[in-house]
Amino acid sequence: MKIHYNMSLAEKTTFGIGEVVPYFIEIINREDLIQAINFIKENQLFYFILGEGSNTIGIDKKLPLAILHPNNHQVIYKIEDKEFHFRLPTSVQYKEFYQITIDEDLLDVVNFYCEKNKRIQIIADAGINWDYFVFFNILHGIGHFTAMSGIPGKVGSTPIQNVGAYGEEIKNFVREVETLLLENRTTTQKIFSNSECQFRYRDSILKKHLNRFYIEKVIFDVSLEKDITIKYPELEKTFYKEKDLFRLNDFEESSIKSETIKQYFQLRKCVYSIRRKKGMILDGVYSKSAGSFFTNPILTEEEFLQVQKRINHIPYFKENEHYKIPAAWLIEYAGIQKGEKNFHNNVGISPLHALALINYGARFNDLKEFIKYIQEKVYKKTNIILNPEPIFMEDFIYKI
Repeated sequence: MKIHYNMSLAEKTTFGIGEVVPYFIEIINREDLIQAINFIKENQLFYFILGEGSNTIGIDKKLPLAILHPNNHQVIYKIEDKEFHFRLPTSVQYKEFYQITIDEDLLDVVNFYCEKNKRIQIIADAGINWDYFVFFNILHGIGHFTAMSGIPGKVGSTPIQNVGAYGEEIKNFVREVETLLLENRTTTQKIFSNSECQFRYRDSILKKHLNRFYIEKVIFDVSLEKDITIKYPELEKTFYKEKDLFRLNDFEESSIKSETIKQYFQLRKCVYSIRRKKGMILDGVYSKSAGSFFTNPILTEEEFLQVQKRINHIPYFKENEHYKIPAAWLIEYAGIQKGEKNFHNNVGISPLHALALINYGARFNDLKEFIKYIQEKVYKKTNIILNPEPIFMEDFIYKI
């Protein structure tokens, strides 16, 4: 257990709001976690589990608070009687491609079993950086997560929100989530199956009980296949229409032999390009953001028909018996423009995408007021309620 003292939450969350917390504890294994729980209990502290802080709004009042930060970094690949172990980074700077390091043995096995339509199990520690995890899998011919490239955060955070992008969601690949229930001075293991996770759009049982369960590992189960599948129309159109823009450079071409992996690489470049144009890559001038700030409202057919009577041109995506309405469209339809800021000019809508909020130096109350302003304007114009997607730390701080 490694303790850092007096760490700023503003520096540990991408939106950049938060007070200094007395204790920031790195957790690498279960022994670290047990020590941390004892420390929290003995010092009568509140606690909060925080990954990379990319979907969390910090608290801006001083509390006797300890942050638990998952920092474990092993990934295991299992197929048939073969097993491969690696250590992956827990934090990286976001970019399309990192250092190309290929394990030829794993690659050979993946290629071999692709021909036999076998499945592979991936046991990933919660502390691994998600985007590097996606990249590492692409390098070894496992492209299932490619559409979710560029999403900030750690592997352990992805099932909480049922993270998704461009037609893919984590729920499609999760087999189990290994957790520890935090209570008293003990930790009780609880393994959630895919169905027990109760995955919904940007939601799960783990989000409903946030911070009650410490996620240790996420177990993925994916089929091995050579064909590249794109499920989202915008991504498919951009990829095939502008494919020449996403060509590999000479070094990438010489390093990657597989045509399938080259296609995944190009698709990753395409995803990054789209996300960057929308300000959804946290590496630029608008990086003080939590990404998409509001979830797309899900309406029943009855609710949708009522809205459609008033707004006959409202866009939607039909999913089973429900209708998903683009929150970005609702915000602009309500008369809120990209680039619009609050009265104090310290928080505003991104100039690149109506769904992203940017922090220009706001305090917590400034943000809350701006959220309320957006919600009220949208509701007045459409009778639809917008709900924030990020987690507000103040709602999930507990004592053991």
